[in-house]
Amino acid sequence: MAISTTLSDPNRRWGLIWRAAAALTLLIFLWQWPFFLGDGFGGFDLGRVWGYAVNHLYVLAWMLLVTSFSRTLPLRTVAAFWFVGVFPVMALILLVTRPIDALLGGGELASSFLGPVIEDLIKPLPVLAFFAYRVWRRNWQLSASDGLLLGFVVGAGTAFHEDAAYDRVWGDGFDGSTWGLLLPTIGSSRSALLPGHDVLTALVGVALGIAFVYRRYRYAWVLPLAVWLIVVAEHITGNLADISGALPLPAEIIRTVLFDGQALPALLLIGIVVAVLLDSRILRSVGRRDGLFPAIPLRDFVALLQQRTTGYLRRIQAMRVYVRQRRSLYYSIWGGPPVTAANVQEMGTILYGLGVQAGVPLEQTFAAYERAADASPEPPATPAPSTAG
Repeated sequence: MAISTTLSDPNRRWGLIWRAAAALTLLIFLWQWPFFLGDGFGGFDLGRVWGYAVNHLYVLAWMLLVTSFSRTLPLRTVAAFWFVGVFPVMALILLVTRPIDALLGGGELASSFLGPVIEDLIKPLPVLAFFAYRVWRRNWQLSASDGLLLGFVVGAGTAFHEDAAYDRVWGDGFDGSTWGLLLPTIGSSRSALLPGHDVLTALVGVALGIAFVYRRYRYAWVLPLAVWLIVVAEHITGNLADISGALPLPAEIIRTVLFDGQALPALLLIGIVVAVLLDSRILRSVGRRDGLFPAIPLRDFVALLQQRTTGYLRRIQAMRVYVRQRRSLYYSIWGGPPVTAANVQEMGTILYGLGVQAGVPLEQTFAAYERAADASPEPPATPAPSTAG
């Protein structure tokens, strides 16, 4: 079995679909730009858009930073899921809630109870579907850190659409709450702390990510279910506190247990730390057992950027994809047998080709391949030599 040395990526086959979807989304966005950028009276409210962008990009930036050494997703996928939150998720929410709201005649029941349940059920669906597809159909494991990022951007996209509809920016900013320095998107009403869609969906997303990574354990799926129930409870009681101020006794008990909204941001930050630590532990553990695909030190990226040799941009791209897919491979085989020649042959069409173009020393991988070829009754093709910069 020959090992391909062409640049390959599990997302590449979907490149045309991604680009077409992005172009369609951009056209819809431009078509609806008065709605998203306007003030509801025919004018522009760039201050509102700027406030939203600063708060959410700030949170996304530090989340990307803390997951730098554990995530597997390219930034284009993270950006695409923001648009998923803006359009498909919000459209599905409206499609489901509008008939129910009309049937019930509106009021507190629809806005405070059914609304949060439906919203918090629909928002994590794209994250769940993407994880399921990549893990069960493509056999490439995403990380818990990926679940965090996807959940956050889907929720942030939904919040962007909702903020435009209400002509507001949800969030008290950097000095509006105890959590403002890290989560300026958290808002408040009637002295009650009310985490927004981004925080709520990020919490469910990181729980889904951990569950998929640890799905071999029987009770792994209890985590996202429990987190989802907590999120819904917070959302319902938060809406009640925002609308009426006075809470019925069961809701008052729930708000007390959740520390009047303070528990959700605390749980999210704990979840981020846990996800990054678990992801890092898996990468270290599998890396020690399976040293066939070497890591690329950060200094190699820096040195290549400084040298700017011929073809350095293409090589840096190959290095970036190699690093992400190496992590995905390690998450996939975590807890299983060590990497063998068969594993190398199976994954070589991606990692070996990327490694060659990235200039990664793959002597051990090549030797394992050669041993497998010697044991095979059919003469295999010889991998092409590395031509990377």
